[in-house]
Amino acid sequence: MSSFLSITGPTNYKTDYFMRMFYSDDRTLRSTTAGGRASKSDSSLALADTIALKKAVKQIDNSLNKDDKNSLVEVSALVNTYNNMIESTHNKNSQEFSKLQKKVDSLLNKYKDELDKMGLSKSDGGALEFNKTRFSNTDIDQLKDLFSSKSKFGSELKKYVGKMAQEAYNYNSLIDLKL
Repeated sequence: MSSFLSITGPTNYKTDYFMRMFYSDDRTLRSTTAGGRASKSDSSLALADTIALKKAVKQIDNSLNKDDKNSLVEVSALVNTYNNMIESTHNKNSQEFSKLQKKVDSLLNKYKDELDKMGLSKSDGGALEFNKTRFSNTDIDQLKDLFSSKSKFGSELKKYVGKMAQEAYNYNSLIDLKL
């Protein structure tokens, strides 16, 4: 299990506030402590996680464009959502999904130094881990440089996450047809 980071922003918003927003379709799926993940299949979780991640990427881009002081908290929620997705999709039997995961993995490797400066690193299992001190000291310009859709990393992440959400939806639709 990957580490879950919860931080509080300057306006007292916490990571969980944004996680609930990203998982608005079923807020109990945002974490194992929320209780809903244990009762769901991996394919249902993969769909919920990729949709939540797609919302997170979009929300962060909007916040960064407004110089929102809670952007760091939102990025922590995005990372936690990403880690949920890694956990729920580890056994996907979809070639397309595997290709997309490899592209995201390659993207994270390409921007390893920039992520490390923010206190983020990739574990052997693919999840993102936090160095809370470095992460908490990241400023909004660093976040913009990496996570804004105007940046190469942000635009590619947005593209791959959108495709992953579509693939998870297609995969679930196939499972529903088989039932």
